[in-house]
Amino acid sequence: MKEFDPIILDEGVALNKKDLIKLRNDARAEEEWVECSLCKSFVHQICGLFDGGINQNSSAFVCPMCVIKNRTEKARTLLVGTRPQVVSDIPHCIMSEAMENGLYRALRKAYEKKAKELNVPVDNIEKANNLYVRVMCE
Repeated sequence: MKEFDPIILDEGVALNKKDLIKLRNDARAEEEWVECSLCKSFVHQICGLFDGGINQNSSAFVCPMCVIKNRTEKARTLLVGTRPQVVSDIPHCIMSEAMENGLYRALRKAYEKKAKELNVPVDNIEKANNLYVRVMCE
């Protein structure tokens, strides 16, 4: 490659070879830190899975320890407070509704296939009852 040959970077930017700075591969980059908005401790951005370039001004950072503590406190609150008594009491979201409907469609086809194989009415096929799909996330 010649000195004035263009190099196209991933971002689509074109540079000439002469514009690049020669560095050794063992150069150590300074690690960036991010502060937890709850406990005020500092975590390496890479350890906290925080992208400072994207999230610097737009997102609050919560460290892994505070996330775990918060989940534990929420779980305790659910145990003490009112909670659903049966799975069907848990509200649907769009994803769980689509998954549950897909499950019932697939089961209906399987029942019809089994009834045809056995040459019996579909009502005579043993069916799975009380199946619910819920997507649980925070």
